[in-house]
Amino acid sequence: MKFDVNLVNKVFQKSFAPTKNFITILHILVMAAGVWLISQVAGLARSAVVAYIFMGIMGLYAIIVFSSMAYFLYYFALAHLKSDKKAGLGDAISSLKSQAVPAFGFILVFVIIILVQILLLWLLAQIPEVGFILLVILLLPLVVLNFIIWTFLIFGGILCYPTMIDQKKGIIGVIKNVAVIIKQKLAKLILFHILQVIILFVAIIILTIILSVAMAVPMQAVAPNQSMGIQDSFAGIFKLDPTQGIGMAGNMFQMAIMMIYSPYVIHVIMGIVMIIYTVVIFGLLVSFLLNLACGLNVAFYLHVKDEVDFSDDLGLKKLNIDVK
Repeated sequence: MKFDVNLVNKVFQKSFAPTKNFITILHILVMAAGVWLISQVAGLARSAVVAYIFMGIMGLYAIIVFSSMAYFLYYFALAHLKSDKKAGLGDAISSLKSQAVPAFGFILVFVIIILVQILLLWLLAQIPEVGFILLVILLLPLVVLNFIIWTFLIFGGILCYPTMIDQKKGIIGVIKNVAVIIKQKLAKLILFHILQVIILFVAIIILTIILSVAMAVPMQAVAPNQSMGIQDSFAGIFKLDPTQGIGMAGNMFQMAIMMIYSPYVIHVIMGIVMIIYTVVIFGLLVSFLLNLACGLNVAFYLHVKDEVDFSDDLGLKKLNIDVK
């Protein structure tokens, strides 16, 4: 598949798909609600150990929901770009069920490796007899391991889900095949990352302007005397500050929460409407950005996968070893 302007334009158009955006928003809301609820429970814990356990549960919950969202986005992107097929939600759910272990386990593998390292460092810190030289000797393998892990995640992490879905591989197979892509197409991967950053940066600027306008209009209607009125907002919209729209959305959300606690029914209704409005607008823009990023990753994967020799991943052909 040729990676060109037409393919990027196709990815851009597919990012507006209603089903994909609805699924993304739903995952974001479920993740936010679950994290908030678990954090509230953790705050009630009288023991620090119990609180840490709940924090771990919160992180695990967020990883599972994020993994599910990523799988759906990559599945739909592959279906659209690979065969121009409009996959249904049922197809995506069935595919996720069949690959639930690698879909969720892939991220957990790296999280567990990092946690084990943290635990090891903590245990070494409890031993006063461990000198500096011995500590360096013990940590040297971790430095090498971390270099390999972060190189993999930075250059190949974006290709893991496309590889998993397209090639129906398990966790080890995914890591192995993505490592092959990194080895054989590292130069193209670096160029793609640069191009992707440029495209996403432009998208973020455009979305910031849209979000700023979308937040400024109701803010002016609800609180015309506030400093975040539409006149002041438009003055700062074109400063190309990615935090402009996010800050305005946060201010509007806080104002809506305050209105909900008002004794006046009309204020409560307006507060609820403002919350729904803010969540929908912000969610749609974030959803589009995530869909665009995943679509670009899939486009690059389809572009390079036919050029990669997966059978010679470890240089076994040079040794005349049959890998079939």
